[in-house]
Amino acid sequence: MVEHGERIHVIGIAGSGAAGTALLLQQAGAVVDGCDIDAPSPYTPQLDAAGIRYIIGHDTAHIDGVDRVAITPALRALPHHEELEAAEARGIPTLTWQALLGELQGAPGRIGLGVTGTHGKSTTTALLGHLL
Repeated sequence: MVEHGERIHVIGIAGSGAAGTALLLQQAGAVVDGCDIDAPSPYTPQLDAAGIRYIIGHDTAHIDGVDRVAITPALRALPHHEELEAAEARGIPTLTWQALLGELQGAPGRIGLGVTGTHGKSTTTALLGHLL
């Protein structure tokens, strides 16, 4: 469960899913920051508007004082990632941004809807948004 005031660092924050999850984490009361070698991106203006700080590049100092580290699943496929390795060596819990999104969706009083598939996701999402 995401705690109010919990410090969460998101590695890969400039991606579409990670950026959206960072915004939801902040709305849930977490203190969020992140980093990405691909920043800025089409998704970083929303982070800027929300006051979520992100840094271009990676450094082990980014995880100083954080409670948890959120990653994109692709990081586990890399032979070496200094921030992820440092977090694990320090015993900082690491999990995917998708797992954190699941925590947010499972919070008491919340109902989460997911739309998946190959075709029709945008149309279905728009219809759900209109209905709800």
